[in-house]
Amino acid sequence: MIKRVVVFFLMLLMMGCSGSVTAKPINVCVQPSDGPVYMQGCDASVLTSNVFDPVANVAHQAKVAGPMVLWTGKKANWNQTVQQFTALVDESKKYGNKFEWVYLYDEIGWCPNSGLCWFDHEDTVLAGAAYAHSKGLNTLVTILPDVILDPRFKLKDINAYDGISIDVYPSIRPTKPDFGSCKFSDNELENLFYCSAQKLRSLGFTGQLGYIFQGFGIRGESHDHRMSYLIKQRQAINNAAAMGATAVMSFGKVLGAVEQQAEPVLEPFGGTIYEPWINQ
Repeated sequence: MIKRVVVFFLMLLMMGCSGSVTAKPINVCVQPSDGPVYMQGCDASVLTSNVFDPVANVAHQAKVAGPMVLWTGKKANWNQTVQQFTALVDESKKYGNKFEWVYLYDEIGWCPNSGLCWFDHEDTVLAGAAYAHSKGLNTLVTILPDVILDPRFKLKDINAYDGISIDVYPSIRPTKPDFGSCKFSDNELENLFYCSAQKLRSLGFTGQLGYIFQGFGIRGESHDHRMSYLIKQRQAINNAAAMGATAVMSFGKVLGAVEQQAEPVLEPFGGTIYEPWINQ
């Protein structure tokens, strides 16, 4: 899925935060590509703009109130993203401290059609990270637990990234990772995040950790099934700080027309009876 954060987020927007875990992680809101729309309780945001022109693209993202993570493009549009990356970063600096983080890459090591895959864009992403750092921006990537917990997982320079967000979706579990002796609780969703975070730390990662959780349902699933995973996910959200997260982000709470067309099976929880279960 594309924007898992986005992905946070998106999430690592812990603007100005130190490396310590806070009592309550900051809340990063994901705006639809045709936004902005009004969203409450956002400490920071990311807007997955589809505007081609770099100047217009950054202006579009800057319409969202508050701190922003600079969105540079979808993995599906990789060549365009690479071509425009420096222009987007340079343009973002015209907005002062509006953009303090840049989203570099979505779901390292995962290919939608084949599952686990080699991170063949790594050198290009590292060059982008170096350029972003030279302009004073923090860098963010997202990675699935399935990739992190695979014994083959490694990165050339894990601390080129100031933030790593881990997306844990109960409705989309592509593999069943081996946790080994690692355990946070009897809740698999918590173990997926916590054990991924522990492995990243064991590999020397010193940056921020974000928890991306599910803000959508799968069309056609029963209410009982939804509640079964939302209850477990709520527990994980409440324990995010204890698990090591400094930021949280709900993907799919609001989806724009482009996102709905790309993934029509997803049903946003925003404005439904399920929304309280995903609010931070």
